[in-house]
Amino acid sequence: MAKAAKSSKTTTKATKAAKKTAAASGKENAASKKQNARSNAGKGGTKKKSGGSSAGGEGDNKNKKSGGITKAVQKRIDAWWEQHSLALVKKTVEDCDCIEADARDIVKAYQQFLVVKREMKDWENELIPCDKVAAMMELHELHEDFDYQSDMQCLCDHDFGGNQLLVCGKDDDSDREKATFEAVKKRFGSEFNEELWNTVSICIVEVDGGIKWDPASEDLNKSGFFVDRQKSDPLQSAFEAYTLSGDPVEPTTDFQFLLSRTEEVIDPNDTASGLRLTYRDATFALYTSETFIEVKVEKTDSSGPRLFYAAEQMATMSKALQDLVKDGEGDETEYVFMFKGKRLYGFETPMSLQMKHFDIIDAIPSQDYKYQRCICCNNAEGNVFFSQCTEIC
Repeated sequence: MAKAAKSSKTTTKATKAAKKTAAASGKENAASKKQNARSNAGKGGTKKKSGGSSAGGEGDNKNKKSGGITKAVQKRIDAWWEQHSLALVKKTVEDCDCIEADARDIVKAYQQFLVVKREMKDWENELIPCDKVAAMMELHELHEDFDYQSDMQCLCDHDFGGNQLLVCGKDDDSDREKATFEAVKKRFGSEFNEELWNTVSICIVEVDGGIKWDPASEDLNKSGFFVDRQKSDPLQSAFEAYTLSGDPVEPTTDFQFLLSRTEEVIDPNDTASGLRLTYRDATFALYTSETFIEVKVEKTDSSGPRLFYAAEQMATMSKALQDLVKDGEGDETEYVFMFKGKRLYGFETPMSLQMKHFDIIDAIPSQDYKYQRCICCNNAEGNVFFSQCTEIC
């Protein structure tokens, strides 16, 4: 009996000793963990958490907002929009001939696009904005009151190295265009304006006789007739809107519409999406009885405006072309007109010449034409020397 009691006491003592050892070990482990934590903190390290970053420490994570930018950067971006958005709205109303509410929607869509561009780090312009946003970006770039490069660096939180940011990206890829649409839609959900992203501004330019066409000309943009349509809408409705705006109103069937980019007649059943129309495409409107020809004047700047003439198919055109190519009222220069290497004498018509839209007529000053045909001024290879016989020829 005494032996059993003694054994029990021994077991109790052993248990207490084991507990003390475990407790001591636990304290040592806790102390070791605290020491390691202090050591890591001193080195700038921190335990990586789900969704967090191992760089910058926990303090920086608290300063991060969505999109991986700091609160300071977001504050700077918000301040830019607060300061400049109204100016963009006013400029849009003036240049795009739209109401203020629509202009605000465009500026908002522009802001959303830049958020996605920044978050996806699209520094090579792979994302393609919709037609309205692309026009907004171009307006921003050309507005004299803005520093576009500096603004882009602020809004995208990226230094583009002073290179001009292409406003429309690589707009020859419909897959990237769709991907951009889906990315912005996913990012902003119910705030995404799907109707605006599917809207295209169609520019219809009336050709009354002759026209000097320069895609970059602001005068042409102001003289053009602009109408918004959904990408999937047949263009017939846009053409009807154009004819109804005339005085007097004429039937749409009296007109034909030519797309400048493809140099082809547009089928009214075509859609803006099918033709990949943008706000920069000009659609020329002329009567079905006319042929749209280009006149190239010799010794003029090839990078300047292109000269076009809507010629009645059964009418002679020499006098009209003379008036068209003169630089001003005081220009008395006479021109010789050539078509496919043959001189036009004034009695020809587009129909007799079997001309097609966008065929080219060369306009050569009469005196230069004489030099080019003079036997004395040219050698056997046809090189012009402009020798001393110019008074004769």
